[in-house]
Amino acid sequence: MADLVPVRRGSAVPARKDEPRSQPGEQLQASREVYSPLASPFEEFDELWSRMVSRLFAPSQAFGNGSDVWSPAVVLEETEDAWIFEVELPGAKREDIDAELTERELRISGTIEERERLGVVRHSGRRTGCFEYRTTLPAGVDADKVDARFDNGLLTVRVPRPERSRAQRIKIN
Repeated sequence: MADLVPVRRGSAVPARKDEPRSQPGEQLQASREVYSPLASPFEEFDELWSRMVSRLFAPSQAFGNGSDVWSPAVVLEETEDAWIFEVELPGAKREDIDAELTERELRISGTIEERERLGVVRHSGRRTGCFEYRTTLPAGVDADKVDARFDNGLLTVRVPRPERSRAQRIKIN
């Protein structure tokens, strides 16, 4: 919340209440020196609005007990012979990811640890902690033919379709 405190434009120092106010003509002259000619009041408002909204909807470490499980972004591609799951896991380590296939369910879970930071984190859009993704599969998937690989934060799981769930062309007489 510290960065929502009013500040003088062009300065990171908060404005003081006891600061003398200038006359309207002087304020206009000072504003020409402080404002960038490219900056507009709307740009500043948009930037302030974005900071405020991102704080409201961003996951917070202050709320909850840290045991919240989140679901990673997944792209599911369906081909003629397989389902391909691409799971985005930036910052994850291969040994911290589990993928298991039960009779009719694919479950991908694990933990992404927050790395130690030296400075003050002003914004973080990357999620950390425990994650889990589950999806139901049709009966008959052969677990021995499922293939998974992890490369540069992207887990790709290829689940071959069972013979009976593959699309078959029907001849119409």
